[in-house]
Amino acid sequence: MMNRSWARLSFVLTLALGLTACPSGDGDGPARTGDSGTATPVPTYHQDVAPIVARHCLGCHAEGGIGPDPFDTYERLSARGGVAGLAIERRQMPPWMPDPACNDLVGARVLTDEEIATFSAWVAGGMPEGDPATATPIDLPPPPTFEATHEARIAEGYVPSPASPDDYRCFVLDMDFDEDVYLTASTVIPDVVPIVHHVLVYAISPSSVPHALALDESTPGPGYTCFGGPLPGLESNLSTQLGAWVPGLQPAIYPAGVGIPIRAGSKVVMQVHYNLLGGDPEPDRTTFAMRLTTTPVERAIATRPVPILDLDIPAGAERSVHSRVYGNWRETPITISALTAHMHLLGTSFQVEVVRAGGAEECSLDIPRWDFGWQQSYTLAEPLVLGPGDGIRLTCTYDNSADNQPVVNGVQVEPRRVQWGEGTLDEMCLLYVAEEHDHDTAPAPSCEAATAACLAACDRSDFECLWGCEQADDGCLLCNVDALIRCTQTSCGGQLLLAQACLRHCVTNAVVLEGSAERCLQTTCGRQWDAVVECAAPVVEAGTCDERLAGCGVAR
Repeated sequence: MMNRSWARLSFVLTLALGLTACPSGDGDGPARTGDSGTATPVPTYHQDVAPIVARHCLGCHAEGGIGPDPFDTYERLSARGGVAGLAIERRQMPPWMPDPACNDLVGARVLTDEEIATFSAWVAGGMPEGDPATATPIDLPPPPTFEATHEARIAEGYVPSPASPDDYRCFVLDMDFDEDVYLTASTVIPDVVPIVHHVLVYAISPSSVPHALALDESTPGPGYTCFGGPLPGLESNLSTQLGAWVPGLQPAIYPAGVGIPIRAGSKVVMQVHYNLLGGDPEPDRTTFAMRLTTTPVERAIATRPVPILDLDIPAGAERSVHSRVYGNWRETPITISALTAHMHLLGTSFQVEVVRAGGAEECSLDIPRWDFGWQQSYTLAEPLVLGPGDGIRLTCTYDNSADNQPVVNGVQVEPRRVQWGEGTLDEMCLLYVAEEHDHDTAPAPSCEAATAACLAACDRSDFECLWGCEQADDGCLLCNVDALIRCTQTSCGGQLLLAQACLRHCVTNAVVLEGSAERCLQTTCGRQWDAVVECAAPVVEAGTCDERLAGCGVAR
């Protein structure tokens, strides 16, 4: 399979440019001429370059790190200075996919223009070492720490398959939850660092646990293969993200009173991407450390998956763009603290924009050069607040041309029509939205109670109000909608067919971001929805749907 991560890029650049890199130098080095025509001292390693490397490079490029070349000494860096300088000038290093001009993100691995100019001038000036005795002190802040209450690691060492440089493996961690708990801090501790490329950790809901366990039991060796997500083969492969790791990522520590709820009966699944270009395969036991509490938090973080499910990427298409707006159809704001983008190997760019109710647009996340190998969660420096009526536009762009096909078993595959799916050769357009909200410890009302309260407060037809119930859970909403469509399609088949795409979108919107499907339909479907209501409401009022609705616990 084709790998577009930095590990391979660095290897190729080393082969292509290593012989032509500028020679290393000693002493203070020659002067260079500035724009004013005056001589400007060439930057030196110990005085100017080493602090830049420490801040931005040693998270990967250290002895035993995932980077293919250690840059932790003058000799090692100067031997590859030309390669490193080219990658830095092109902003391919450090690996950071988002465009910093779009939005402020926490922990951005981005060199300033001044830092890039300093490194480039050092390479152009012969890479002088400078005087170690007068080296600039490197004063990096210590990484944030927390005291873990629970740790879980891969039960037995997993040795990645050498058949491909990339191996995506999921492990069901040995941890059970007999009661609801709250994660308030987490970190991933990679074991065999040179081959652990990135890690994503999920909480699998109780209803999905049997599927994960079946995959684990039916696959030889520790864990099971999982490329697109933690639950391959399950149609609703949308789980709560608990943590992540890429080289240089700091532990996630939430403010007091804030945490991620984990429901009783859930399991933790850790997806590890192994890349063997950085080292030889050996047994790995990567660990996930957590700070858990049974004390309910005041503010909960809920991961909401926002997808474009109807992907259809034509074979051979060099640029296939897919966009969708999901609205806040609640009566209250949505506060978003982090965004996580996800596509597969054909993805080329990923954009997230806010579309305000008044028409204004704001950039929230822009990944102009998608790289599957460096996906991670991005914490927003300032929370994004979607007011009622605001929307969030998701845009995914793909290259399905012959030149951009992955290599499978040493052969580049032919272009084919690609749609949504879990496999390596399928695609996804998925945005995980981390919503922070007040946490209500009261048990959720049953489907029957929630729907009854909704109908009792209804000032429209029962047909409209059943689409608009915000109190019901996802399963209840889907059951009601399915019953309403089935019992009215004989009389209103034409109207339902014309509104089919809008109905599907608004129901999906209500499931992933909660809120009212009816409010979405009124706003986005216009006459199509009016025609459905005009035809279907009398059918429901006549009692035609009562038997089907009773199966969902709805009594009219």
